[in-house]
Amino acid sequence: MKIKVGDYDVLNSGSVVGNKNEPIDFHIGGNAINIVRLLFEDDESIKKQAAQAKASDTEEKVIEITFINYNSSLGTGNINPIPIGDLNGRKLFLNYRIYAIKELGKEVHFTWLLGKEVDNG
Repeated sequence: MKIKVGDYDVLNSGSVVGNKNEPIDFHIGGNAINIVRLLFEDDESIKKQAAQAKASDTEEKVIEITFINYNSSLGTGNINPIPIGDLNGRKLFLNYRIYAIKELGKEVHFTWLLGKEVDNG
């Protein structure tokens, strides 16, 4: 079966129920990215939700995405696919919805999308 969302090919899609205060790691296994790690924080000094991404400088090639104040039981997500990097010569994107289950952790619905081929020349 092949699934497409607009111009994107679906690489993988599913849900994961996280444990409270523990990261969720997606082991991608690409050349530029090995792990995409989702982290969750609450920060009362920030009134809105925010998402921050950074690449680690370890040999593991980890991209960490920290979701701040994602506490809605109704769910919060992105509008447009988020570019993560390249995977096997194609652009890799993430779509997500995050649901907070008070005191239990987060439930994350995710879709990994592959875009057009990367022109490295």
